[in-house]
Amino acid sequence: MPRPIIVSLFIAYLLLLFYLTLFAFPVHLPHSHALLNLIPFESIVSDVHAGGRRMLRNVLGNLAVFLPMGFFVPILKGPWTSASRVALVCMILSLAIETLQYDSGRRVADIDDVLLNTLGGILGYAGFVGLRRGWSRGPILPPAPRVRGRSS
Repeated sequence: MPRPIIVSLFIAYLLLLFYLTLFAFPVHLPHSHALLNLIPFESIVSDVHAGGRRMLRNVLGNLAVFLPMGFFVPILKGPWTSASRVALVCMILSLAIETLQYDSGRRVADIDDVLLNTLGGILGYAGFVGLRRGWSRGPILPPAPRVRGRSS
């Protein structure tokens, strides 16, 4: 795929990411509610225990929203990319988003979101590496044997 198309897709992804994390899903917080959670795993444990939509939205949503970063970073940056570099990019971007959420006063900034977003990027990178290895080796399954037809 031509690089300008990849860059355009990446910009569209970033715009969607910022929209989803800053403007979509409005949160109505009482004034007494903390806008900041710095206790690791507190929200994750609470969401997993709650189950249902809350877990899907918060835990799986935070993982899923950063999966594309695991593909875009190595495609755009080339062979120097590693899992640790993807993790660093994801962590910095996630920290920036959480800071904007905190500054806006409309969302809760949560360390667990940073952890889940970073893990999502790493999982995306693992998927990228797996697909790249699969492409370099050729088809995963051997070709189907040809069946010889009978001659009349």
